[in-house]
Amino acid sequence: MKLSKLNLSAILIALIFGASLFFYSPAFLIGFAFAAFASIGSINLSKNLRSLIWTIVTFSLFAATTSLLSGAQQHIPSIFLWCAVSIAFCIVFSCISFDVVCHAILIFYFAFLCFELNLIWIFLSGATSDPASLVEMLDSPVMVVPNDFAYFAVVLPLLFRASRHFSHGLGVNLLLAGSLALFLMVSLILESRLALAGFAILSGSEIAGKLAKKYRPWIILLVFAATVVVFSFVIKKGSSSLEARLVLWVAAISGFVEAPWFGNGFGTFGSYYDQFKETGFELFSSIVSVDQRYVPWPHNIFLELVFFYGLSGVIPMVAFLKSVVENLRKGIRIDRTAFQLLLLLAPLAMLEMSLLRLQTIPIFLIIWLSISYDLLAKSHGARSDVPS
Repeated sequence: MKLSKLNLSAILIALIFGASLFFYSPAFLIGFAFAAFASIGSINLSKNLRSLIWTIVTFSLFAATTSLLSGAQQHIPSIFLWCAVSIAFCIVFSCISFDVVCHAILIFYFAFLCFELNLIWIFLSGATSDPASLVEMLDSPVMVVPNDFAYFAVVLPLLFRASRHFSHGLGVNLLLAGSLALFLMVSLILESRLALAGFAILSGSEIAGKLAKKYRPWIILLVFAATVVVFSFVIKKGSSSLEARLVLWVAAISGFVEAPWFGNGFGTFGSYYDQFKETGFELFSSIVSVDQRYVPWPHNIFLELVFFYGLSGVIPMVAFLKSVVENLRKGIRIDRTAFQLLLLLAPLAMLEMSLLRLQTIPIFLIIWLSISYDLLAKSHGARSDVPS
């Protein structure tokens, strides 16, 4: 692997991501900026990439403007942080070589492995068995509640892809099986149904990959549904969390109806929900579980977008998605890894994900990495912007 400035930038970003699992430092932002600027002289940005960057900037400016107008100025630094890190990431990882992407994935996974083992050690030491207390003792900047662990299910398909690039022997199969087993153990310790559903999706898709095509969707759906139902029964959580989410979704839709064109402003859902649960859902409080806490996001990224920005704010996001789809359509088919990522991101987007949370930044950038990886895997050696 040739260690050019661009490759070193990619490795630096992977190291920063790994470190961010354990602690946060303002120096990380300097590292991201250094990685991006150091790589700019080594690449010739394609038209699609420049368009993508301008889309990110446009969306971020719109979000910051709505936040300012709605009096939620405290969220503006988060917006521009998301913007800067996303641009740095897509510049570097859209242009590096195939091998470097694999090394970056493995570097991040080694940090994630230590992260999982640390949580298991805290649990086995007998300090506490309560999931919320475990997360508090873990003191990680990317874990606020136990369900946050579900985000990291998207790491595993990338690990599978990178490992199989280097080898197909018994050692790789043992690594992948051990990775799934470890993820399952942590999911059970944290009592995260969403994380366990991610495990079921990955396991089901791996099994389905060996079956006839007509049976694959049913196998995945069956494993996913059975896992959630059985695990709900085991930990006796029932449907209260889903009921609480339904209330949040109704609140988000209600807010969108009140301000359909320009939305309510970035970061305003929490205050809106405080009023809504006292008035709009008062009649239904005896039927469904209503979360009485301050909840700053609706736990559904699509409803969050229309609530915050209205129809006009969704346009840049649609343009962004259109550019991604166009890139993927240029002779690139969706393979098992990309399919697994889409399956994993669907429940996350519908039940948990939010642009408001700094914890989701690594997940968005893992998506960038997966897209870059897929592009490089299908066109290795054919892209003019991949350094030799």
